[in-house]
Amino acid sequence: MITFNEVLDPRNIENANVADFTGSSGIIILICDSKNLFIANAGNSRCLILNKEGVIINKTKDHSMDNSEEKKRVNLARSLNEEEDNIRFEKGIQEEYLEITKGFGFMEFKGNEWMDQRDQEVSADPDIIEVPLKEIQYIIIGSHGIFEGNPHDNNNEDNTNNKICKYFLEEIKNDKIKIIVKL
Repeated sequence: MITFNEVLDPRNIENANVADFTGSSGIIILICDSKNLFIANAGNSRCLILNKEGVIINKTKDHSMDNSEEKKRVNLARSLNEEEDNIRFEKGIQEEYLEITKGFGFMEFKGNEWMDQRDQEVSADPDIIEVPLKEIQYIIIGSHGIFEGNPHDNNNEDNTNNKICKYFLEEIKNDKIKIIVKL
């Protein structure tokens, strides 16, 4: 008989708490005055801001081990947590398992009681972007699955973003997408 944890935990650790190994990314958009839009992002969901010409003027960055700043932060957290590294090694937990470096949940990577939460291997501390409302025509928000491509192709992120923008603008032009909110 297969247990619930065996189905949800790809590493098959006995008596695993599924909540320790799962989590989510998140994006929050806030308009707090009539001048600016604020975007808070943690994880690998993405937000693209387009101007009136349909050009990307701002975007969130993905928080993953492919991002050099995030990889540096995670490696520092790991170097300060030798005991946890030894436990993971004994359990056979691979370093590569950590796909996103910011997000909600993923409690397995937030266990250093003596370390500030924003310095843990996975942090929920978001990046915040401010964009003047007058510059914005469209906002495209999507989960990782929408923007998914080859994560090891450095040019792929821009190519994927541009393809999604082109598709989005074409669908609006052909009246296949209706704009619900107007800023």
